[in-house]
Amino acid sequence: MKILLSLAVAAAISLSAASPAPAASKIQAIVSPGGIKAWLVREPSVPMVALDFAFTGGANADPAGKPGVANMVSSMLDEGAGDLNAQTFQERMEEKAIEIGFTAARDQFRGSLRSLSENLDEAVTLLRLALTVPRFDAEAVERIRSQMLAELSRSSTNPNEIANRRFWATAFPDHPYGRPSKGTPETVSTITADDLKTYVKSVFAREQLTVGIVGDLSAEAAGKLIDRVFGDLPGKPTLAPVPGRAIQGLGERIVINLDVPQTVINFGGPGVPRGDPRQGHPRLATGGVPWRFETHRPTSTTRTSRRPRSATGERSASSTSGPRTFTASGATTSRRVCSCCAAASSTSSSRSGSAR
Repeated sequence: MKILLSLAVAAAISLSAASPAPAASKIQAIVSPGGIKAWLVREPSVPMVALDFAFTGGANADPAGKPGVANMVSSMLDEGAGDLNAQTFQERMEEKAIEIGFTAARDQFRGSLRSLSENLDEAVTLLRLALTVPRFDAEAVERIRSQMLAELSRSSTNPNEIANRRFWATAFPDHPYGRPSKGTPETVSTITADDLKTYVKSVFAREQLTVGIVGDLSAEAAGKLIDRVFGDLPGKPTLAPVPGRAIQGLGERIVINLDVPQTVINFGGPGVPRGDPRQGHPRLATGGVPWRFETHRPTSTTRTSRRPRSATGERSASSTSGPRTFTASGATTSRRVCSCCAAASSTSSSRSGSAR
C-alpha cells in the first residue's frame, strides 16, 4: 500500500460556486438576555431540540509539550460533573434518551446536545454541569487515558492516521498545526487532571462561542436556554493566539511503504482566501476518488462576528490570523494511484507526498 502525502498548489483542483441549495427552514439570528449570539431554526413539528456549539481553540490550544489534552477533555466532560459521578451522569442521560457529545478539532472544541422536548430541562442541566464543573475524577481520567493509549496503538498501523500525522508534521513543523491532535503515547501518559482543568478554563468562554439551535422552541425560550448552558462561563478566553505560518515544503513528495493493497493519498496547499469568488465546493478530477476536503486557518483570540460553517469544512470565524490552507484525502487501489494523482502532481509549484 502507498500512502500518498501531497502538499500541492490549488491548480490541481477546480473550485466552483456551490450549486443552489433546496429551500430550507428560516434561520433566525438571536441574542440571549445575557448577550450570547446564536442562530435558531424553529421547527415546531418535531418534538425535540438539537444544539451544536463550538469554542475557538481546539487541539491548537494544547500545551506545547502535551498534545492530546483537548482530545482527552472531549472524552472526559461526560464522565461526571458537579455532584454527579461518571456512572450517575451517564445513567441520567440514558434514562431520558439524552445525547451529549464533544469533539476536539484542530481549530475548535465542539459540542452537541440532542433531546426530546419533554426532557430538555434535564438535558440542559447536564450540559451546563459538564461545561462549568467537570469533575475529572482520578478513576475516570485513568480509564479514559487507557482508552486513548489503546486507540493510539491501533492508529500507529492505520494508513490514514500515518498519512495524516506525517502530512501535518511536514507542512507545519514547530507549529501547533504540526502537532498530533490526539497526542502521542508519551504525552498522553503525562496528562494530569490539572492540565484538563487548565484547558477548560482557558478555552471555554462566551466571547469565542458559536451556537446553533434547531427544534421546537421560540426565540425567547432559546435565549433562556443558551444563558442556562453558557451564562456562567467566563467572558473571555485566556488562550494564546496561534501564530500565522505559511504551509511548508511545497513540491515535496513523501512515500511511506506498507504491505497492503490500497493506497491512501493526502495532499494540500495554500487555500483560497475568504471572499474569493472561487470559494465554494472543491472538485478534483482524478479518476472518481471520493476526496474529502477541508480548509484550515490559524485562529486569533479576537472575534468580531460569527458565521455558519461552510460546505468545505471551513472553520466558522471571521477574525483570524495566518494563511488559509486546504487539505484533501482519499483512498484507491494501488494500481490506480498514478491516474488519480496526475492532476495533483502536474501543477508547476506543487508539493506532494505519498505512503504505500
